[in-house]
Amino acid sequence: MQNTDADYFTSASTIKIFIGLAVREQVLDGDLSYTDKIKRDLDLALRNLDNEATNRLIDALGGCDRRNQTIYKYTKSNLTQLNRYMLGGGKQNITNPRGLTKGDGSHIHSR
Repeated sequence: MQNTDADYFTSASTIKIFIGLAVREQVLDGDLSYTDKIKRDLDLALRNLDNEATNRLIDALGGCDRRNQTIYKYTKSNLTQLNRYMLGGGKQNITNPRGLTKGDGSHIHSR
């Protein structure tokens, strides 16, 4: 696969990068409280790739559609999409190589 904006693949757990960025953004904006439960779920989702914890975070963050707005904000592309809960039925979550490099957070500065 070439590293182009036209290529995409099933994201599997790589989509969790954007869930983590969304938690950070909403906590800093005051839209989400950084409770022990959110901390625990974030740790489980990112360190252990726990799908149930990720699904709880998606709910706490306002669902899939709202997360796609966050993903677009970072990637400037619709080739990375959260289309369903982890291990859920329906359209696959997708990403693309360039989108993942933009989701690493290296371009984000402290607020």
